[in-house]
Amino acid sequence: MNTDNLNFRGKFKQYDADGNVYIYNIGDVVEYKGQKYAAVRPTSGTTVPGNRTNENTWKAIAAGSGFYIQDDPPVTQIAGDRWYRPTTSIMYTLINQDNNFIWVEL
Repeated sequence: MNTDNLNFRGKFKQYDADGNVYIYNIGDVVEYKGQKYAAVRPTSGTTVPGNRTNENTWKAIAAGSGFYIQDDPPVTQIAGDRWYRPTTSIMYTLINQDNNFIWVEL
């Protein structure tokens, strides 16, 4: 997936305030049951992330580690975490190099 087009949409919603089915585009990231998922194809709110039948629509992001969408580096010490900086459209991963944790651009 091209990380240049990630768009954090917040918690997964099936319907908007007017009762219309929510529409998600490729690269939309949602939070559902404590996990973050990215849409890998256009889909609607009726396609729930985390459901095995929807694996070709939603992909879990950084399963087992953190995924952050924010401008400032996260305060974390878990190697493998991912950080997407929306102002620069750059994705980083946290690595442990000689007991020093550093963010590396992907």
